[in-house]
Amino acid sequence: MRFLLTLSLALTGALQPPPSTVPTPYAPAVGGYVLLTESVSTAGNVVRSTPFLTDAQGHGVSRFGWLNRPLRVLRETVSAYVLSSGTGQVWLPKRNLQAKAAFPLTRTRETEQLSQALVSQQVYVDGHPMFPCGIAPGYTAYVTLESARVESIWQIEVSPQGGFVSGNEVRNQRVSRAAVLVMLRPLAGVRALAGQPDPSLQEQSVALMAQAPQRCTRLPGVFGSADDVYRSLSLAPLPIRPPLPNDPDAAQKVLIGWTRAQVLAQYGNPNEEGSLADLLNHTHWTFGYDYGLVSITFGPDGRVSEARIARSP
Repeated sequence: MRFLLTLSLALTGALQPPPSTVPTPYAPAVGGYVLLTESVSTAGNVVRSTPFLTDAQGHGVSRFGWLNRPLRVLRETVSAYVLSSGTGQVWLPKRNLQAKAAFPLTRTRETEQLSQALVSQQVYVDGHPMFPCGIAPGYTAYVTLESARVESIWQIEVSPQGGFVSGNEVRNQRVSRAAVLVMLRPLAGVRALAGQPDPSLQEQSVALMAQAPQRCTRLPGVFGSADDVYRSLSLAPLPIRPPLPNDPDAAQKVLIGWTRAQVLAQYGNPNEEGSLADLLNHTHWTFGYDYGLVSITFGPDGRVSEARIARSP
C-alpha cells in the first residue's frame, strides 16, 4: 500500500522564479556532514562552482567518488575542512566556499520520522526522475531507476531560490530554504539517460553509460519537502500501465481510464500542494508547466476522465 502521510511541510507553490539573490555563506560544522555536488545554476542567475578538492599536502585531487554523497566533517584547519567518506579523506579549501556547490546536511524531527519509516526499506520511484552519478573520473551520468533501498535521510540546506536539481527535480517554486535528501542504493532498473563527459571521454560515452548498473551504487534524491518524498516514493511495486505514444492526441486517449496510482507512476509528483492523502482527494492534477504541461482530470470512479497534453510551439 502507498504511504499515508502524517507529516506536513508547506510548499511555496509560487509559479514564478524568486528574485536573484546571492548564496548564503555557511561554515561546515566539525562532526557534521556536508554534500558536494556539480556546479549548479539557479533561476536567480547564481552559479555555484564544483568544489575544488586537495590532499593533505594541498595538491589538487580528482572529485570522483566525493560528489553526491554525505561526507563527515572530521576537523578544520586554517585553510580547509577535512572530509571523510568512511574509507578515505579529502580537503575542502575554505577559499570562496560560499560560491561552491557544497551543502550542509542536518537531521531534524521530520527527517528522523522519515528515517524511521523508510530507512532500509525497498521503495519504488514514481515518474522518471534523473539522479546524478559519477560513473568514471571526468564522467557524470544522469540515471533513472525502478526501485532502491533507502540508506539515509537528511535535511539539505539550499539557497532560498532553490538551485539544487536532482532526483524528483526540485523546482525553484517548490523549495524554500531546506529540502530533503534521500540517499538510495539502487536495486533494479538502473539506466543512464544522459551524460556530461569530459571532452576526452566523448568517444567512450556509450560504453560508460552502459556501465551505470554496476557503477551507480549510491544515488542522491533531493525532494522539495517530506510531502514530496511520500508523493514520489512507494513501498508497493508500481502498477502496470500501457505504454504512452509520443503523439499527444494518441497519448490523451490512452490515458483515459487510468487510476491515480498509474498516473503517479507515469508522471511522478504533481504540481498540486499538500500531503499524499490530500493529493488523492484532488480531482485535478497538473504536471510540468508551459509547453511541458500535462493536465489530468479524474471522474467519480477515481479514473482519468479527461487528459490534456501541451504541444510544443
